[in-house]
Amino acid sequence: HDHDHDHHNHHHDAGRPQSPDFISISSEFRYYLPWKGAGVAIPVASLRTENSVGIGEFYDLYDLIEWAKKTNMQLIQILPVYDTGMDPSPYATSSVFALHPVYVRLQAV
Repeated sequence: HDHDHDHHNHHHDAGRPQSPDFISISSEFRYYLPWKGAGVAIPVASLRTENSVGIGEFYDLYDLIEWAKKTNMQLIQILPVYDTGMDPSPYATSSVFALHPVYVRLQAV
């Protein structure tokens, strides 16, 4: 099995495509399947640092990233942080491109 082939190339058997051998996000991030690793899933609102106002801010992700590096985590997943307007549910977003302003560090603006 040649793992050096491009991630867009798939092996074909009787005209049916098979799953790729790896997930490739970029040339730096290539994970052979099945991928196994440790990670953490966390809502941004639960991140609190000495510099935040207590609700969790996007800037607090830097400390989480440093902690993940020190503990050999390979994955950080955050719960939705989309702007939901007046609806409190993070899953009721009108746009996947609009981040919720509540997580912005006002001192950085």
